[in-house]
Amino acid sequence: MFHEAAEAGRSLIFTFAPEASVAPDFSDRAGQAVEAAGGEIIFVRLTLSHDEQERRIGNHDRVAFGKLRSVDPLRELRHQFTASEAAMPPVPSPSIPEPSNQLLRAASLQIGSI
Repeated sequence: MFHEAAEAGRSLIFTFAPEASVAPDFSDRAGQAVEAAGGEIIFVRLTLSHDEQERRIGNHDRVAFGKLRSVDPLRELRHQFTASEAAMPPVPSPSIPEPSNQLLRAASLQIGSI
């Protein structure tokens, strides 16, 4: 998908969360596929405070995507998320500064009102 999008000159936004099912070399392979087709890859790392994550976890829009919706399992899984992220090789420095929780909330409100 990455190679084909770059070859067609099509912009692509792809997100993933580092966790056990994601191969540690994923970001390297994705970047190589894009660059081999003459494209450019821009990494953006989004993070969220635990407080903000817990505030959002019960949002109804998460149902449509089968996402976790309860704080207790989230708290139990956090150590696994941290371990998986630590196992991933560092991605290149983001080309775009990391937005704050406030900026992300404002952007989601704007998108939601469209």
